[in-house]
Order: sequence, then structure tokens, then C-alpha cells
Amino acid sequence: MVGRGSLLGVTGASGRIGRRFCEEALRRGYRVRSFGRSDPGLAGAGHVRLELEESVDPQVFRGCDAVVHLAAYIPADHRSAEEGARCWAVNVLGTVRLIEGMAAAGVSRLVQTSSANAYAPWAATTDEQAPLFPSSRTYYLGSKIAQELCAGEACHSLGVSLATLRLSSVFGPDPSSNLVARFAAKLIAGETVELADEGRFGADFVLIDDVVEAIFLVLEEGGEEVFNVASGVRTTLAELVQQLVSLTGGAEKIRLLPPHGEPDEGFPAIDIGRLVGLGYRPTALPEALKSIVEALRSSHSGTSRPPGALER
Repeated sequence: MVGRGSLLGVTGASGRIGRRFCEEALRRGYRVRSFGRSDPGLAGAGHVRLELEESVDPQVFRGCDAVVHLAAYIPADHRSAEEGARCWAVNVLGTVRLIEGMAAAGVSRLVQTSSANAYAPWAATTDEQAPLFPSSRTYYLGSKIAQELCAGEACHSLGVSLATLRLSSVFGPDPSSNLVARFAAKLIAGETVELADEGRFGADFVLIDDVVEAIFLVLEEGGEEVFNVASGVRTTLAELVQQLVSLTGGAEKIRLLPPHGEPDEGFPAIDIGRLVGLGYRPTALPEALKSIVEALRSSHSGTSRPPGALER
């Protein structure tokens, strides 16, 4: 296991989860070396350029006690076969290259992230043993399933300890990176929020800070297992925006647009029992949404954001 003073290699450090994780790791006394195309500019952290679509030099991992793999390619168009091919190149083959480089450098601990939205919609449960068979966004979600399989095989053959975190729908206070914050920002500004399919789309929304805490729990306490990271509760967009209306204190400005064809119902609630067993306690949605609204208002007024409400 790792702890204070350990050197963590982190892929995807310039992303919303990666940056927040690195900031918290540095605050907790870890040393951080980020990997990626561009330097995220984290004070106190080193950076090495790494391209997962190319061969990986094992030397970049020298001295790392563990690697946290958060980098992923998410297509702008989930229907594009060309972007689907890149999902495979980065998420699947790139992860294998990463593991091979780690093993050659003597790094024996990997924590990677996958997606809890890949569970089969017809499954009776959504614990970690439930079948994975996504019915939408199949290029991306399919690549995450393949990443898990190929990473498992590579780690087993190369002697690398592997833990996988399946993340549900992550949100935080940055409107540029997630739908929840965009809705909150619109309502604060007095604008109307439009919801397709009458807001029927639902998901298990989890606060970014809960995801970061889950990564530390598994990194420090967990073994070689798969862990769901979610809130354990499914919420439709209509329900979520209604809560935001109450929190922003403005007039109700929601426009429910009628369905066009088969509505996208989204994803189920996720079973988080295994992670709860490690001490994980997710933030209840009303409290999480309140933190988003407060962070957006603080940002707009030029004051500092409240603790635990940082994103990229």
C-alpha cells in the first residue's frame, strides 16, 4: 500500500478528476508526477510528456510507488466509428502500453478508472459481478470494458497489482465540463433550462470530491478488486433540475421538451456496497448540489471557492 511521502504517477492530470485528485494528493503529503500530452501546471508536481498511442518509455515511471490511471479518450460524437477506433487505441491498447512500461520500471501497483454506466440495463443488480453490456455510447463504454479485460490480463502476466474503479456520472462545479454545473449556472443567471425527452434521462450522479476520496480509499486500503463509485441513487434530470431551482431561489424556468422517438432513459442506480465496506460515504445529492451552487456563486463574485468544491 502507499501513504504520505509516496510518489504517485498520475495520467489524465489535466482533466477534471485528475487535476482535483493531484491537488488533494499534494495536500495530503504525496509526491506527484503527472503524465500526459500537456503539463497541467500543478505547483509542487513534476510532469513527463506521455502519449498512450505511442510506445511508452519505462524510464518515465522510475521511482513511482504506484500509478493512478485516469486518462481516457471520450468521443465528441458517440456514433462516430472513427472516434470509436481512437477509444480502442487510447483506452485499451494505451492502457496495456502503460502497464508494460510500469512493469519494466518495477512499479507494481495500478489503480485505473472505468465506467459504471457500462452495466447491462436489463441486469437485476448493479454490483461488481453484474453483466457489462451497454445499450448506448457503445464505442466508449465498450472500450472501457475492453480496457478492464486487457488490463487484467496484462497485470496478471506482468506481476502488477490492479484495482479498478467504475465511476458513474461524475459532476462538479465547472460548467464547461459537466451538465449539472451548466444547469446550475443557467438557473443562477435567470436563464431557462431545456430538458430533452421531458427530462426522463436518469443516472447515478456522484460528486467529484467523492470520486477523489474513493480513489484514495482504494489506493491506500483496497486490494486487487473492482469497486463501483457512485451515490447509490438514480435521479432523473427533471428531478435534479427541480432541486437546483429550489437551491438557486429563482423562478422556475424549466422547459420539458417532448420525446422524439425512443427516449434515452439513461442509466440505473449503482450498488456501492463493496466500497462502503472500505469506509466510503457519498455526499447526498441535495448537499452536493448545494456545494455546486455555492461554488458557482463564489466564483462569479470573485471570492474563493469553498473547500472541497474544486474542479479544473
